Amino acid sequence: MINQEILREYDIRGIFQKSLTLEDVKKAFNAMHYPPEGTRGVGLARAQEWGNKFEKYIKNEKANLLVVQIENIEAIKNLDMIFSSNLVDSY
Repeated sequence: MINQEILREYDIRGIFQKSLTLEDVKKAFNAMHYPPEGTRGVGLARAQEWGNKFEKYIKNEKANLLVVQIENIEAIKNLDMIFSSNLVDSY
């Protein structure tokens, strides 16, 4: 299961292990992308120089990739749903 608090704390936006369901993939996608594509929150921080380079930061966010690791039988059973969502960039 994807824990959005961990994503926020460590600013992880790439590889999610043990993606089991389409719901897990949707949660990861939403956590990675700002509205309207996702639900990622906005906060001024050092990564975008406290807001001075925020527009550039937002544009770079579009380049994020969602990579899932299919590591168990449950995930294999859900492959069709996961990959038909068009949310996953690689596996």
